[in-house]
Amino acid sequence: MSSKRIIIISLILGFFYGCVFGFETKIINTSEEEVWLTVIQGDSTEELHVAPKSEKTFSYEVIDPFNIKYNLTWGSSDLTWYWFADIPLIEINTKQADWASRKFEPTFCPLTNKDKSDVSSMISSTYNGFSEMKKQGFKLKMIDNCETVGELFALLDKYVYAYPFSVTIDKMNNGVAIWNSKPSVTEKKSDISYENETKVLNTTDMQITHEMQKKCSYEIETNVINSTDVEVWLTVIQGDSKEEFHVAPKSEKTFSYEVMDPYNIKYNLSWGTSDNTWWGYAQAPVIEANTWQPGFASKKIDLSFMLLTKKEKSAVSSMIRNTYIGYAEMKEKGFKLKMIDECETIGDLFALLDKYVFDYHFWIRIDRGEKGVAEWKFKSIVTDEKSKRSIDPFITYFEKATSNAYYIRFNSCGQSTKEYPNLYWTDFPKAASKACKYDFIVLDPRSNDGGGQMQQVQFFESLINKNYKGKIYILQDKYSFSAAELWMIAGRYADKLDMTTVGTFTGGMQRYGECKSIKKGTVSGWIPTIICGLPDDGKWKGEGVGYEPDVFAYTEEIKDVLIGFGVDITGIEIQ
Repeated sequence: MSSKRIIIISLILGFFYGCVFGFETKIINTSEEEVWLTVIQGDSTEELHVAPKSEKTFSYEVIDPFNIKYNLTWGSSDLTWYWFADIPLIEINTKQADWASRKFEPTFCPLTNKDKSDVSSMISSTYNGFSEMKKQGFKLKMIDNCETVGELFALLDKYVYAYPFSVTIDKMNNGVAIWNSKPSVTEKKSDISYENETKVLNTTDMQITHEMQKKCSYEIETNVINSTDVEVWLTVIQGDSKEEFHVAPKSEKTFSYEVMDPYNIKYNLSWGTSDNTWWGYAQAPVIEANTWQPGFASKKIDLSFMLLTKKEKSAVSSMIRNTYIGYAEMKEKGFKLKMIDECETIGDLFALLDKYVFDYHFWIRIDRGEKGVAEWKFKSIVTDEKSKRSIDPFITYFEKATSNAYYIRFNSCGQSTKEYPNLYWTDFPKAASKACKYDFIVLDPRSNDGGGQMQQVQFFESLINKNYKGKIYILQDKYSFSAAELWMIAGRYADKLDMTTVGTFTGGMQRYGECKSIKKGTVSGWIPTIICGLPDDGKWKGEGVGYEPDVFAYTEEIKDVLIGFGVDITGIEIQ
């Protein structure tokens, strides 16, 4: 090591030794035991006592966060448990009598050369936004200059704007430090709110077994919708207890009631006239019953309480380990396959996927026959109530010319079949030869769930080959997903074609693709197999957020926007 390097480290350690840091440690005792926290620094010892069932935050100062130890002791008079920690601690929770969870403050931990090398490699070799970082003044040697985890994270705060972007550094016994980028949207008009919240069904960090569930009380809501003009009854049976709800004709009512054991409950739905009655039976919580035609009722069952089988756990593990391209990212976040084995119920598994899978394409379904199908999908983190889905019929494709514009409407990029023919597959690539004769081209893939993209490549390359110099407007909305988020392909030609996106943010289904359909027993999955290359121009705001439009407009405003740009849309309805 050079003398210059030794001087730098000495200065940094000297800086830490000369500073006073204030720390808060929150102790939550839920185990009805006595709890003590001892903070040890050098010859100084401070003992803090926490009474049973208390929640208290202690503040104290330390001179050097690298030279500090915490000794937590808790238990009854005849039994004591304890453990040590040697970096700052921000929360301790004695959730069980013989176990405690703890949160560390790992930002003071020194970075190893391996840590720095790994982060540099990820950014320079994999991250699409590396060139944008360099434009902002970033250099890889800045990572080498970082001494602590906190300094690295401050550097990422300054230069990384892409969302989502995550770096996880595992400091083993000292905890895991995670840096996540944050979504940023400057457009005010959209009234969009962001949520990045994971609903965890088990908030106790304990596995809830079937026997434990029998001791719990659950509140269930059942919505009974009667649209058939007949009398309707819902009977809830649990053991010897029976409760009957009567629903008048044409009513919609939600009943709330408590059950002790969701495995031991039956629902009998009866409806009909005086001379004819139909009924439906279920042995799992029913969340909605709908008498949508006289001889039949649909019902939605809450399958989250149902126990997972070993085959179902094995099937999900196999799909993730052997096929899913995002498996490596899941592991970086702390995921381990054994976590699936530890899931007791379908709800536990879905809560686990909520935490570790950040991918709109990925879905898992578990088929329980007559009881229904449980499905996990990535939940959108964008709420935009003003954005409405188009009312155009399913698989709409048409082309229309006006005095100066060529309009192409397609709300499906799905493959054409005999049952569902789709002209997008055959006509869209050829449409360029007609569209290139007009000053404006309007492409309208709004409210489109995606499908094939090669047709778009052929369309744009044909325009380039024909030396098209007109203006292209691409319409989009929050229901434009995957291949229908045209900027993924169009953005590659932005230096050769004059293009503007108009609408709202897209759906944000872009990170992974080339999905494979897999079925193993009762489990089926739609599993992405490749990483998608996205345009490096700043429009992409993240999975579940989508591409930011150049001109923000809701459906009812798009027509006026195009007219304002001089586009003749006579005879074209944008709905």
